[in-house]
Amino acid sequence: MKQSLSRSLLIAALLPAFMLTPMQQAQAKHSDVGAAIAGGIVGLAVGAALSTKHHQNETIYYPGYQPPYPAGGYNPYWQQPPFSPAPGVLCYQAQQACYNVGGGYAGKWSARVFGF
Repeated sequence: MKQSLSRSLLIAALLPAFMLTPMQQAQAKHSDVGAAIAGGIVGLAVGAALSTKHHQNETIYYPGYQPPYPAGGYNPYWQQPPFSPAPGVLCYQAQQACYNVGGGYAGKWSARVFGF
């Protein structure tokens, strides 16, 4: 498979050079257009060879892997309801942070409840 692909890429790269007549070859030697075309063909051949060479396995999990909680669900630790150590303050165990009811972070309550 690799040899046939390499052979076909080599033929594709060299084919335009053989399709020119001797007069056109002489003109192409002094032309920037000929160099640009040849460079483009070589670049395409190299790009095609590289892109087919590096296919990686898309499998992320090993066979028989089971996630610790159901697919589409969250870890039960993150689904714990907030608790309120004082009126107007909500604390979240998973974040280990407390917030005022208005939405602002309550640093004093976070330190008092979670010990930091």
